[in-house]
Amino acid sequence: VLLEHEQVAVEVDDVAPQLLNLGIQRRALGGRRGRLLGLRLGGRLRWTFDVPDELLVRRFPLMLLQPLVENAVTHGIEPKVSGGELRIAARLDEGRLRLAVADTGVGLREGGSGTGFGLENVRQRLRALFGEAASLDVRENSGGGVVATLEIPA
Repeated sequence: VLLEHEQVAVEVDDVAPQLLNLGIQRRALGGRRGRLLGLRLGGRLRWTFDVPDELLVRRFPLMLLQPLVENAVTHGIEPKVSGGELRIAARLDEGRLRLAVADTGVGLREGGSGTGFGLENVRQRLRALFGEAASLDVRENSGGGVVATLEIPA
């Protein structure tokens, strides 16, 4: 698997657990993919990445953050005429790493519970990597939109 950003190209061993620090994952999200999302949404997308410096070097599994970001943009912000904000935040709390992807988009559809294909893949990946020690919680964001929170052992 090759993760690319303008000046970052990292080859990830397919056999070992796929871990890459949050700083590199942030740069990758803000790189080519971020520019494409910005073009597609025409300035209707605002990003905030609120991760303390000490967590930017923490290794984090691939294919957990990126699907949550894409889900928030595709199902939350893109359908909202005025667009919205995407906030990615991480914290260490009581031996657990909490990573939240929050959007101010349209929110969960009526009867929706955050159980779609992409989120189910994230849940399966969490179970495969951490068993019952990890979780994904998806709920309405108090400021509008949705917040998806991952918790894994620190």
